[in-house]
Amino acid sequence: MKRLYLLLVLISIVTTLYAQSDFFYSKNGERMVFKIRKDLVVFKTKSSNMQGLNIQSIRFKSLDKLPDGLIKATVDPNQFGPELLIRSDKVEDAYYMLEYSDSTQLALSNSIFIKPREGETIESVIRKSELSSKIRKQELILPASGISLLTIDCPMKDVLSVCRKVYETGRVDFVEPNFYMKAILGNTYWPQQWTLKNTGQQGGIPGLDINIEPAWRITKGNSNIKIAIVDQGVDLTHPDLESNLLKHLGYDATGGNSKGGYTGNDGHGTWCAGVVGAIDNSIGVVGVAPKCKMIPIRVFAEGYYTEKTIADGLKHAYISGADVISNSWGAYHSPVFDAVIDECTRLGRNGKGCVVVFCSHNYNTDVFYPANLPTVMAVGSVDNKGKRVASSNHGEALDVVAPVGPDDDNEIMTRVYTTDLQGPKGKNTAPSPVGDYRAGFRGTSAACPQVAGIAALILSVNPNLYEHEVRSIIEMTCRKLDRYEFKNTSNHPSGTWNREVGYGLVDAEAAVQAATCTTDLSNTNVSANRFARSCQSNFSLRNVTVTNNAKLTVRAVETSVDGIFNVTGSGSQFEIR
Repeated sequence: MKRLYLLLVLISIVTTLYAQSDFFYSKNGERMVFKIRKDLVVFKTKSSNMQGLNIQSIRFKSLDKLPDGLIKATVDPNQFGPELLIRSDKVEDAYYMLEYSDSTQLALSNSIFIKPREGETIESVIRKSELSSKIRKQELILPASGISLLTIDCPMKDVLSVCRKVYETGRVDFVEPNFYMKAILGNTYWPQQWTLKNTGQQGGIPGLDINIEPAWRITKGNSNIKIAIVDQGVDLTHPDLESNLLKHLGYDATGGNSKGGYTGNDGHGTWCAGVVGAIDNSIGVVGVAPKCKMIPIRVFAEGYYTEKTIADGLKHAYISGADVISNSWGAYHSPVFDAVIDECTRLGRNGKGCVVVFCSHNYNTDVFYPANLPTVMAVGSVDNKGKRVASSNHGEALDVVAPVGPDDDNEIMTRVYTTDLQGPKGKNTAPSPVGDYRAGFRGTSAACPQVAGIAALILSVNPNLYEHEVRSIIEMTCRKLDRYEFKNTSNHPSGTWNREVGYGLVDAEAAVQAATCTTDLSNTNVSANRFARSCQSNFSLRNVTVTNNAKLTVRAVETSVDGIFNVTGSGSQFEIR
């Protein structure tokens, strides 16, 4: 009887927390259903002063600030309803948090995205939906994709209902709320930078690194190549970053006017920037592409973001001329993100496309969105012995891995060494200059910028490559890790592949070499994946043998085979592009 009573109590608690659900229709009519969290409420105050918020005897268990004056509160669901807050002269609007099926928590705003169907206009959609009198602001935020953002005079609790009404007109590809979400963030110290040169320090396997030193003999980057760091913002005055930051192109998509700088103690973007492009000088650390430039872009504020800030940040990246876009974060799946990432890879670099790199994320499950999109590069992580880090997401969408060190909190020195916020706001609170760097950067967030840096080196020697060619080069030149079995797999055309580590460990030297043009491939035995681009319009192959399950990819206007050309072994391949 006691067990039955306990079970009923538990059922009652769950029913209270998730008493209702709500939904809207997304792209292709997909029904997006959300639980209504009765224990979490979001409200907008009429003043930035948070004092006196124990309104009408409501006791908030916790309060968190969101962007745009919103506050998230944890409450007792048995004693609270948003209507109590709305009656207060201190509160403008209030509603519960929503929770998606993957446990992502979202807060509603009073703005919605609309993409009209082909042949329709945003004006015709507005008329049919009878929204004209409710619109406060109308903005075409992604002109190339035809996506508008409407700010409407509507309480949060009715936003999903408005979305349904717009979709049911039959005149839109999709309509979606502009949700608030929590960000999922994912040379003095050269001896500590084992990810660039692993000599066995910290107990690692010598050579288990990204093989950067031989690549640097070819190039350390080109100042014309730009990498956008889309994150929390960057320390714009850090001595190991400042001269590589294009501050005039920096952007704060959150509206904070930081020019791409960080606020508070948000150091994640500074850590990523150090891995990509810390200056090659006599101090601190050195980045993978130290002669390239970086565009700092801030899209996260107070640990949260809206879909609009992400879209604005990514759009700014490709419009500002970024060649590579580094993203050490994940997000809720949105057709708005699909559209802006498509614009980056299709319209960036004057039609050659930006190389877009994402971390796979750190939950030991399938690769997170947006890293699982087919037009971006998904990066996982391995430790200093070549084993997949236990938390690193993997599976069908994983492309490559980079070294970062283990999850163990006691092994800080086996992680990625990088730049930190200057002064007491950084993770390292030691006095400057020692405190301007940190040893504990880990996870796929630290792996992603390494691959972004290699992409920048590739474009430094060959800026005419299309983004998909850069991705192919990185994939085809990966080192196969001994502890894993690699096989030819459908939907993975760049060579043998493995679910845990993708095509393998990135190899900077091999990738840069593959990107340089070739004048002669005669009398060559190709036993490892190779990408060859002709320095002239015609490319002649004479006495070439492809063996050992390797793949030879040739790019030229004309290709002729003169003499003996052998492709031996069931897994060996030859492709002309």
